[in-house]
Amino acid sequence: MNYRIKKYLNFFIFLSLSGVLLFFAFKDVDLRFILKGFLEANFFWVILSLLVGIASHVIRSLRWQLLIEPLGKRPRLINTIGAVMIGYFANLALPRVGEVTRCGVLNKRENLPFESLLGTVIVERVSDLIMLVAITLVTILLKFNFFGKFIITNLLSLIKNRIQETSETNILAILGVTLATILLTYFFISRFLGGKAKDRMRSILKGLANGLKAIGQMNSKWLFVVYTLLLWFCYWLMTYLLLFSIPATSGLGTADALFLLVAGSVGMLIPVQGGFGAFHIATALGLSLYGISQEEGLIFATVSHESQTLLIIAIGLFFVSLFMNRKATSEPLI
Repeated sequence: MNYRIKKYLNFFIFLSLSGVLLFFAFKDVDLRFILKGFLEANFFWVILSLLVGIASHVIRSLRWQLLIEPLGKRPRLINTIGAVMIGYFANLALPRVGEVTRCGVLNKRENLPFESLLGTVIVERVSDLIMLVAITLVTILLKFNFFGKFIITNLLSLIKNRIQETSETNILAILGVTLATILLTYFFISRFLGGKAKDRMRSILKGLANGLKAIGQMNSKWLFVVYTLLLWFCYWLMTYLLLFSIPATSGLGTADALFLLVAGSVGMLIPVQGGFGAFHIATALGLSLYGISQEEGLIFATVSHESQTLLIIAIGLFFVSLFMNRKATSEPLI
């Protein structure tokens, strides 16, 4: 299939999925009520949340620099921030393409190996997943009777039932198909694509391995941990500040903000452009535990998601314009 056709096809598939999720999120609500609630939100708290959001992007960029330094260069912070923001901007077009995009941007700006940069991003994502799991556990422990029972009843029991419904024969069949696919792919590349393709694959795997080794070669491992904790503190603070933006959520507290952070993060894990629809459903569902109506929950979700989306678009476009008009530079490690 032609690459351009495939790219547009992927875009429309995920765009359609976002549209479906948005439809189910808003299908039973009065959109005029949502618009009215959005326009009447207290934007003082929204602006404070956006400022914390900007700080979180800077912290993510600083943390990424720590992983990149073992590759032999210290990229300029302006280039790292720009790559991160352009990556977020790209995620609005296609889910998960932002990770690849930001590696490509920094590769061009700093002449760093793309495959190794991709390896560092994998390390980043794994650390964030660990933090999400840790925060989920903390949330359960803080209010087990409220959050814990809901999560166990609605999520863990569902997973358990799905596992029980899967027979041993099906599990073996899945493993067999997976193994056969890997072997056939390797055979196809070896037999039909020749040495150049194999060399390219080796180069990619080697680069990924170098990137993954970065966490062991960092000079400031504790600083990496500090940046990770600060990053997720910013995410929590952004959520907490936004609680005061609409009357329905203004009475919620710090632990509630932590729960909503978990709910929203789970929604963002669904592979749709920028979390559209999925974030709104997850957040509104989380707020329903407090007796907050679907309409009010969607107002909060819309204020939260769309304010950050507009910020990403503005900063992303700024860096796209900046990088198109400035020569790439880098600072070597001393």
